[in-house]
Amino acid sequence: MAPNQSNEGLEGQMHELEVMMNTVLENSSDYVLTVTPQDSIIYFNRPLPGMKLKKSFGAKITDYFPPDYHRNVKECVNSSYSKGEKKSFEMDMLGPEGKTMYLTVNTAPVIDSGKAVAAIITINDITRIRELEAADKAHHQASADETRQSGPPDDKLKNALKKLIDENKRLKVERDKGGSDEVQDLKKRISEQQNEILELKLKAQESETGTDEKTPQKQTSDAELENEEVLQNELIEEA
Repeated sequence: MAPNQSNEGLEGQMHELEVMMNTVLENSSDYVLTVTPQDSIIYFNRPLPGMKLKKSFGAKITDYFPPDYHRNVKECVNSSYSKGEKKSFEMDMLGPEGKTMYLTVNTAPVIDSGKAVAAIITINDITRIRELEAADKAHHQASADETRQSGPPDDKLKNALKKLIDENKRLKVERDKGGSDEVQDLKKRISEQQNEILELKLKAQESETGTDEKTPQKQTSDAELENEEVLQNELIEEA
């Protein structure tokens, strides 16, 4: 094979590889940049939302990032060159429709013959992750607020049992009086109270730690609940 044919074959392979890499980068969900030691951008697959940067050649890294993060990205890129380190930081910025975007910026050196000749910057959009974390935090906060307002499950269960016992006592009195309308109303409330107690018991079981050992305070609480349930059953039988 002639030397020129060999070179042409190698150039063809390199061109094919370059086309493939460009296709991968242009379709990547990440933002990717390559920068020189002088902070010049020699490649980027696309600008960040809201950025008007059109060409990579000659542009500076500060042309790509929001002003609030110029220092962060410069420090990370300098560490990649001077120490060969991988660095990262998080930033937020206004995205499409004025919605806040959360991004992770990662920098890594490009090593050739033991020396950093360029730095690669990849930017990952983590907005959805932060939104889910915020929603989860809000859910836990709402649950904690509800517990503080209405008490822990055991306390609510005890209160519901006491209320049910009181309703049963009133039912017995009204039956003795012969008040049919009040009796029917009390039966309805008692039925609703029993359903609420069942739900509270299920919630109390779900909130258990899963261990069989309980603290003395918890054992006392359970004993109180058992005594109240016995009393409740006795009152229903009398009624």
